[in-house]
Amino acid sequence: MRRIAYQQGQQGALEQTLRAYRDVLEYQHGVTLSKQPIEIDTLVIKKLADVPIEVDVGAIFRRYNIVEFKSPRDELCIDQFSDLMTYIFRFQSKTGGANEIKLDEITGTLFRSVRPKALFREFERIGGMVERRYDGIYYLRDFCRIPIQVIVGDELNPDRHAALRVVSDRATLDDIRRFIQEISQLTDSADRNNADAVLQVSIRANEAMYERVKEEQHMCEALEELMADAIEKKVRQGIKEGLEKGMEKGMEKGMEKGMEKGMEKGIFTAKADALKNIMETLHLSLDQAMAALKIPPEEKATFAALI
Repeated sequence: MRRIAYQQGQQGALEQTLRAYRDVLEYQHGVTLSKQPIEIDTLVIKKLADVPIEVDVGAIFRRYNIVEFKSPRDELCIDQFSDLMTYIFRFQSKTGGANEIKLDEITGTLFRSVRPKALFREFERIGGMVERRYDGIYYLRDFCRIPIQVIVGDELNPDRHAALRVVSDRATLDDIRRFIQEISQLTDSADRNNADAVLQVSIRANEAMYERVKEEQHMCEALEELMADAIEKKVRQGIKEGLEKGMEKGMEKGMEKGMEKGMEKGIFTAKADALKNIMETLHLSLDQAMAALKIPPEEKATFAALI
């Protein structure tokens, strides 16, 4: 079974959900916790101003907020809770000077689409209390003074959290419809990038559901338009990378010629990757994919031989 990189989509979904607070939230990835090159596979969200977050998933936030994402099939029990607490203490002690970051400035968040029943049972057994604060959001209390929440994607309010609900292998048709309608209205480039990260994960995790969505004409048209934007971005990135590689080679064999070859290679590679991408995600034939990308007739045989 192929592995889906849920975390990238989950992070994009969380940033999308908190987009109204982009000016006061800073997202830090891969934070180093010691002198050794050891990093935690989590997201640290730093709140730059003392502004209350009025979105339920961020209402708990203080100055530093450590978020750990789990795929729908990942284990989430008391061991993972202990890991999160370890990350918090390491972050506090290894970042900055002595007591520069105070423990009462930190919160912890665990995210998974499915409710972690084993974690809740064990947490209550050892004297903690699980409080259902909002739909799909549980606060873990009476165990330590550090605020900890568990976000259960499947239980979040569907009208407010389409993005967080579709980064799962259990997305419903209604979830997907809401998400497509929501992101079709986005114009900001950062929002579109986050939406694309969510969409890529969601399609891979819910292929059968997206096939059914494609049978609805207005939904199919919206989905194809969104995928076209993602493909265009991939092509632009390929051109950029090709130029960079061409410039490096051009230093040795003539700058102008190197740039030209690099750009040609970058465009070709990006188009090939884009063809494979839309064939897989939209289940198109090679001819349909080449038509969508407007591949010139004289280039079709080259791509057909490659793919």
